[in-house]
Amino acid sequence: MASPNKPVMAPPPFNLLVSQPLVAEPVLRVGGPPVDNVAIDEEGTITLVRLVGYSLAMGIFLSYLLLRSVRLMMMVFFVGGVSAMASMSVVWWSGQAVDAILLTMPSLVYVLGMSGAIHVINYYRDSAISHGVSTAADRALKHALVPATLCAVTTAIGMGSLGFSNIMPIRKFGIFSAIGVMGTLMLVFVFLPSALAMFPPKLAQLQGAGARITKKIASFWEVVGRFLIRRHWYVNIGMAAAMAFMAFGLFKIQTSVQLLKLFDPDSQIIRDYGWLEDNFGRLVPIELVVRFPESLQAPTGQSSTLSEEQVRQARTQLTLLERAEAVKRIQDTLQARFGYSGENVVGRGMSAVTFLNNLPEPSYTYSPARSGANNLLLSKRDELLESEYMAIEDSEHSKNAELWRISLRLGALNDVDYGQFVGSLRSTVEPIAAAYRCRKAVLDSVVAHGGDQLKGRVIVLGRSRPPLQRITEGSDGDSSVSVAKTSSASEDSLVLAETLRSCLINNTIQKVEWHDPNKNPLTEGRATSEKWARYLSEFDCVVLLESHSDYDVDFIKSNSTSFVDASRMLAEIRTMSRGARVDDGSPVEASAHPGEMDVVYTGIIPVVYKAQRTLLISLVESVASAFVLIFGVMACLLSPATSLLGAFKP
Repeated sequence: MASPNKPVMAPPPFNLLVSQPLVAEPVLRVGGPPVDNVAIDEEGTITLVRLVGYSLAMGIFLSYLLLRSVRLMMMVFFVGGVSAMASMSVVWWSGQAVDAILLTMPSLVYVLGMSGAIHVINYYRDSAISHGVSTAADRALKHALVPATLCAVTTAIGMGSLGFSNIMPIRKFGIFSAIGVMGTLMLVFVFLPSALAMFPPKLAQLQGAGARITKKIASFWEVVGRFLIRRHWYVNIGMAAAMAFMAFGLFKIQTSVQLLKLFDPDSQIIRDYGWLEDNFGRLVPIELVVRFPESLQAPTGQSSTLSEEQVRQARTQLTLLERAEAVKRIQDTLQARFGYSGENVVGRGMSAVTFLNNLPEPSYTYSPARSGANNLLLSKRDELLESEYMAIEDSEHSKNAELWRISLRLGALNDVDYGQFVGSLRSTVEPIAAAYRCRKAVLDSVVAHGGDQLKGRVIVLGRSRPPLQRITEGSDGDSSVSVAKTSSASEDSLVLAETLRSCLINNTIQKVEWHDPNKNPLTEGRATSEKWARYLSEFDCVVLLESHSDYDVDFIKSNSTSFVDASRMLAEIRTMSRGARVDDGSPVEASAHPGEMDVVYTGIIPVVYKAQRTLLISLVESVASAFVLIFGVMACLLSPATSLLGAFKP
């Protein structure tokens, strides 16, 4: 088994000159989050080496070009190099690790250190020409003290504002960069004047150092300055228009932290991912955890050992078979919409239901097949708990809650927006969870008003009776279903209706009627008629699935034995799907619907989505904080006032 060649450390285009031996097949191909992290670290190290190489070459070249002195060039190089090394040493002394983002910090500090050193040497050059070499170092330090300090302080404040980010690599980059920038001042103000005093360059070298280039630069800016002065109104209007145009782009910023997008398309890890997905399947994980609280789990003992109250409560709870059916419906619906027969963005899912035999059909009466299937599941429950796809939660907020894991895999190389995908995922799953919440409310009302027989009649308003089974097993084992490829208001209503019809088929429900106002409209006056009121009162529970102009909700409530507003559940789902989720600080164990079935979304994709949102928020916060801090510093330092009160006088 041969491993791929390691990337060449030489920077482009020199890496093309390095020949690598051909690797004999078979080649070891690996993928997954751990491999991504290792590849990021490896590419970060290579990038650091290349940046250092280019920085050294460009720094030495430009320093000598502008200063025309090997001695001055070495001083500038020393300031930049020591600043970069010192900034990295601070990371180690603070007990932090260097990540891929922090690897770019040395080059930044190196360039800023060289910039400050060149400024001081320029002051030294002017002082030596005008007042002599003997006092030039002192005069240069005096001239550079205020502007160099202001430059370093404002730069450090800008870098330090990144410390407000909630993303740790960005926070570390901002904090350590700010420390490194301030560290350059010590070298610029301590080492450089001392070196210039001990090893002063010849006056002739200073007079001729970069004279031609300096003259051309000065001439260029003189031309620009004269143009700006003569055409200042046009320049101001043009700059204002440019600012407005650029500001418009702020509303179009899209953040992305997908690791694979950080690599070159021809890199080894991209080729490995492509080969693995072409030959095996999708690789990027997303996990859904379906949670059933203890209060929703039907007792496992014999009904003869239960009290009358426990028997009535058990009618509203979910047996292990019914919980497995809920998980299967979620998994199959996701597979139908996002799988190979739908949008083709995820591979085949896996859950504990994957390992089960075909589940029996629901029934309004006692079913020996369903009873036997439930007893079989109960006998194999310990094995399911060992499968890593089912677990019992033991936390303060969800004691003894039953967790069912659904594992999906998204294509690593698909150009899928993770934020939109998570929203689509939630808009597909939440109607199913809402249907089970609606089921619980319906059965609670039936048990409360159904008498000794515990049999009730239900009517659902707003839709015609949906088909009972839309999900079937295809010949290739994949779920096939007529699910729309985009979520819409009618689609999530249909998913909720289908799920509700399926889970209302049990031995607590005698009959379920459906009323579609589009097919059977209520004529004028009938919506509040006595006949309509008597008809509604015949049912133990009325469910409003979709609002309609024919329905007088207050009239329906007043003439119903029990009323469940499922349309409000749908409205909450649609609002949640359109807007961004807000982190309210509540723990993941705390359900948004206590005592009800809910779904937790986790895995790489939700984490990346959260990181993208956090990155954008942190960008706004850091820019705003940097603007406020730098504005305050500049207002204080540049104010002509001699006292605090004087600063507020006109």
